[in-house]
Amino acid sequence: MNGSKLTHASSLVLVCLLLLPAVSALAAPTEPTPEPAFRDLRTDYVKTWYIYNDSNTNGILDPGDTKIACFDNWWTPVSAHTEHNYALGPHDSTGFYYTPGEDVSSGPMNFADHVNPANNFWLQQEAGTVSFYMAYSQYDNNDFAAMTVTNTEEALVKARNMYRNGWALGYLTNAIQKDASGNVINNQTPAGTVDMDIYVHNGQGTLTNVDFGADGIGTSRSNPNVSMSNDIDALAFHNTQAHPPTFDEATQTYKTDSTVNTDYKTVVGLTDPQFAQIVNSLEVREYDPYDIENQTTVIDAGKTPTQILATLTDHAGNPYAYDDAFTNRATYAVSTNDGGVIAGLLGQAGVNPSINWGDQQVVRIDFDSDTFLSGDATKGNITKVVFWDFGYDPASGQITPIPIILDLANLALFPDNRFYIAQVEIIPEPTGVTILLAGAAALLARRRREKAAR
Repeated sequence: MNGSKLTHASSLVLVCLLLLPAVSALAAPTEPTPEPAFRDLRTDYVKTWYIYNDSNTNGILDPGDTKIACFDNWWTPVSAHTEHNYALGPHDSTGFYYTPGEDVSSGPMNFADHVNPANNFWLQQEAGTVSFYMAYSQYDNNDFAAMTVTNTEEALVKARNMYRNGWALGYLTNAIQKDASGNVINNQTPAGTVDMDIYVHNGQGTLTNVDFGADGIGTSRSNPNVSMSNDIDALAFHNTQAHPPTFDEATQTYKTDSTVNTDYKTVVGLTDPQFAQIVNSLEVREYDPYDIENQTTVIDAGKTPTQILATLTDHAGNPYAYDDAFTNRATYAVSTNDGGVIAGLLGQAGVNPSINWGDQQVVRIDFDSDTFLSGDATKGNITKVVFWDFGYDPASGQITPIPIILDLANLALFPDNRFYIAQVEIIPEPTGVTILLAGAAALLARRRREKAAR
């Protein structure tokens, strides 16, 4: 069985589910139930992930780096894009309101119920906080290669989602402010910035033996891509939702005349200059990992994918490659939030970390240290970085997540303000960890002396 239910009729169901209005009510959240029109959940749809620091300070996850925490991922029947629940402007009980130039809002939720929004679980927001979550989307894990199309819009849906099988990384910055009556405070005063570089190792691939439960063995196609970016230009809105253009893997650019983006321009009704305007608005943007330093300013210019490929190897002695690169360059306002979603993470299993640790999928996240500086709206003001656990801790679950707080400002624990999301647990080298942590402490002391001397 190929597990595909994506005929023309079911593709219309997909579109309908994407057009649901976002409602801010919250009363009695429930875990969602699978959507029968979609391919069944794969048997490992909720799995355990690992957070590591970079004790080795070399820009790759390898033995000797320190495990910080474990967590389980979220899941939703809708797309990871829809789960992020991006809205054109702050919202309250009267709906959405927006003035051009304002910041915009997100409210990640599980969409447990398309009829009664009180059953949907909303991810907690907190001012001055970046909250990360990993998610499995049943919609994204349909077999889009088998989807039958009859018009340009369906062709766009097929091409856009073809390689979004697997898992997604989402994150949310800051919180929407409300008054004592629960009304949204529309304060667009700049509050700070969040600058991140995100690199993915072994996140691409096609798996042909994935168990999709009742739908049997099927194919999973993954290639990490931006499925949502806050503050995307309003021109990108179509049928109540904004969609970013698709990054062209052949040219490693947001190519205007690639087939999927030609369909995108046709469906949304865009000229080439308008398409470029949308691309330029993306706060979460993909780049060629081996030319990113020539296209934009990277956070750690000494550990780019190009440099790592030339100098570091994996367990088998092969050059260590980052296949995908993303930047987040976001400015958020006082009373709104920010964020984005990277979908299509393969998340392959079956890696023996004591033998072939380099074969696993690794997401590397570098924060600019300015993100954590306070008192300057042109820089940081982030005081907390959180990863949400949806079931690894016995006290947590899909609607009772527990926050894991990462003290990235502690350079002894997180040298270079960097951490990794790993697929499997790497067996550490205790002696090396002790030495490297001592080195990180020395680095912290040096940075403090440099700061005092300014």
